[in-house]
Amino acid sequence: MLRKVEKYEVEDEIGHGGMATVYRARDTKLDRLVALKIMHPHLRGAAEARARFRREAQSVARLKHARVLEIYDYSGEESDESYIAAELLTGPTLRKWTDEHARSRPRSRRASRSKCVARSRRRTTRASCIAT
Repeated sequence: MLRKVEKYEVEDEIGHGGMATVYRARDTKLDRLVALKIMHPHLRGAAEARARFRREAQSVARLKHARVLEIYDYSGEESDESYIAAELLTGPTLRKWTDEHARSRPRSRRASRSKCVARSRRRTTRASCIAT
């Protein structure tokens, strides 16, 4: 165990981004593994960052779909350590899965996938990407 955050025992880091770090953690009350997203310390004092984190937790918690992870818990804006506890997904990362599957495709299909990703980054709709 790396440390404890309220009822969660943090086990190891899964990944990190600009706003938070995600850890594999154990919910000690329900005895289950979760993905615990903890806001970076340098952002905790910023009201806008805390509000954004809250909106993220609320928005994802409203979604109910087989391909969207479930939100179990949110620390609240008033907490010393802002976190979101979510369903822990196992398996390869999206990057690793994409790399492995791209190698097994014919070159022409890999090229079209690259165009698709490039278009997605320009914020065009996924539908137009698929239609090409």
